[in-house]
Amino acid sequence: MSSANYKTSRDLFLTHHWLRYVSYDQARDEGFRCGRLIHKTDESIRLLIQDSPEEVTVVSWSKTSLREPRAAESAPSVHEVLAIGDWVGVNHLGEAILYAACGAYMTTPNALTCLQSGEQIRSRAHAWADFLTRVRNFFESHSFLEMTTPSLAPSPGTEPFLDPLSVVIESDGLNLEKYLITSPEFHLKKALAAGLPRIFEIAKCYRNREGGPHHRVEFHMLEWYRSFASLHEISQDVVNLIGFLSPETRMRFTTMPELFKRQIDIELSPAMSRDELNHAAAFRGVRTTSDDSFNDIFHRIFLERIEPHLSEISSDEPLLISDYPPSMAALARIGSNGYADRFEVYWRGLEICNAFHELNDPVENRRRFESDNAEREYSGRKRVPLDEELLLCFDLGLPPAGGIALGLERLFMVIHDLSEISKVRPFLS
Repeated sequence: MSSANYKTSRDLFLTHHWLRYVSYDQARDEGFRCGRLIHKTDESIRLLIQDSPEEVTVVSWSKTSLREPRAAESAPSVHEVLAIGDWVGVNHLGEAILYAACGAYMTTPNALTCLQSGEQIRSRAHAWADFLTRVRNFFESHSFLEMTTPSLAPSPGTEPFLDPLSVVIESDGLNLEKYLITSPEFHLKKALAAGLPRIFEIAKCYRNREGGPHHRVEFHMLEWYRSFASLHEISQDVVNLIGFLSPETRMRFTTMPELFKRQIDIELSPAMSRDELNHAAAFRGVRTTSDDSFNDIFHRIFLERIEPHLSEISSDEPLLISDYPPSMAALARIGSNGYADRFEVYWRGLEICNAFHELNDPVENRRRFESDNAEREYSGRKRVPLDEELLLCFDLGLPPAGGIALGLERLFMVIHDLSEISKVRPFLS
């Protein structure tokens, strides 16, 4: 049949003969099994039938066995008018009904693409749901309590180079500005202060101006914290989690001074000054400017000369890097060796997580928040409010703790060898 004749027959059927959107209960009572038409030849059709969430089967019917119940004499044959993508019901008598018509004809170029997209959505939805279930199973098996904290907060966090998203809430005649969280960190630390010893959360987080193959404005952050723990326990959690999700994987360990010495022959030390690092960088051909800070120069060396080689250094295994310069402590303690007591894990070219031996000094926390805000202002970003409730928790006493933030989409990417974050879960365009 030509495309034009097929379209005419289908239009005729849909307009004049189709019993539109029949009740599923009625059809099920009459013995119809529902499925999506996934294949059609001149002689048969094939349906993907899902009798239950766990049971999926593919069933074929021949052209000659199909008929529409109560069809009018002038109606086109069922086989003639059905299209790939239709939701169809067939009973043991070969009677076929159309539950829902696929709106795009298979003669149009975008129809097949649309259906393939639907298959991707189903596949990604199952893979992502299974991944989240396994992550939760890991933490529950290690006696962590899952938390659910607010997505809207009075402060998004003061990180100097993150761009939060704000919303205005109208309440009792007032317009209140709140922020979509860039991380659930602040509320989870409040839970630590309340006495919850092992906690984790899979939180939706939001960071503006994020894009490209490895970033999205909206993403899932996994964070967990242990009271009365150091980075040793947190690093062991990371090893165990990755081993649980990817059993053949083995963690490798190094320090930032070791990487600087190996890759660019710079002797990094906690006391190294900005001018010393600048001189060493310039001598080795790394571009710097007069207004670069120590951290600016450090990041440029790392991004240009070290990060591109991390997969090679670690033989494509995850690599845990510790001992960061003290100026990069963020909200981590300064360790007894003078370095920031924190680590990051890189795997297949991606930064996967960032862990701190948490700073619980209330005076120093406030000082660092204020310093972050000053740096935000210097870089042209807006100052953000401080979370005074969190600062009160520090004043009242936050126990010693280790904590970590891990990007779940990125972890999924490396485990499944995906190059684009858009392929991780449905609708992540």
